Amino acid sequence: MQEQMLHQPLKEMQIRKRLRIMVAIDDSDGSFYALNWALDNLVDGIVPTIEPSQEESGLVTLVHVQQPFQHHMYPAGSGGAAVFYASSSIIESVRKSQAENATALLSRALQMCKDKMVVK
Repeated sequence: MQEQMLHQPLKEMQIRKRLRIMVAIDDSDGSFYALNWALDNLVDGIVPTIEPSQEESGLVTLVHVQQPFQHHMYPAGSGGAAVFYASSSIIESVRKSQAENATALLSRALQMCKDKMVVK
């Protein structure tokens, strides 16, 4: 009976080492709280390796999704029948801004993972 109890933490540790965790990231504090919680409570015991094998290591996947910019707009109000299209410079500016925001969010999340020594 005691032997089973001694092997239980080892078995749990082996299962935790193989966990696959996915955390959705956006610009809210809640998503970063969720990532921090996952790193503190689910990733415990996952040791980063240079060449992880699928059988031995866990995996943390960060996901960030953005709605594509709609290049056409319908104005509100009584004369809303016409459709306006954004110029190519506006579209490019919005796409560039979205890419910069996504990079900043994922960089912040990656730094959190590095601080917890989840990635090398």
